[in-house]
Amino acid sequence: MVLLTNSGVLPLAATPGRVVLVGDLAVTPRYQGDGSSRVVPTRVTAPLDALTSRLGIESVTAVPGFPSTSGPDAPDADTLLQEALDAAGDADVAIV
Repeated sequence: MVLLTNSGVLPLAATPGRVVLVGDLAVTPRYQGDGSSRVVPTRVTAPLDALTSRLGIESVTAVPGFPSTSGPDAPDADTLLQEALDAAGDADVAIV
């Protein structure tokens, strides 16, 4: 995570309202590499699950925002971007 400037945004309020997470990794995190970076975690918690659990609200949603695969069956990047923009516009808090 990179935080360049915190202008009173973090930490999130206990009840921040509607929250949207933008990025496929919010639902399916990648945590393991190969070689010396091989990691065998005892558990993996997706950011979507952790945030929903922590805030105790059901108004946390996630949208991919970008295609995580390529090829003929991959979703259209422009469509995913527009979906993310719409979701962020409807939310009180957008986390990218």
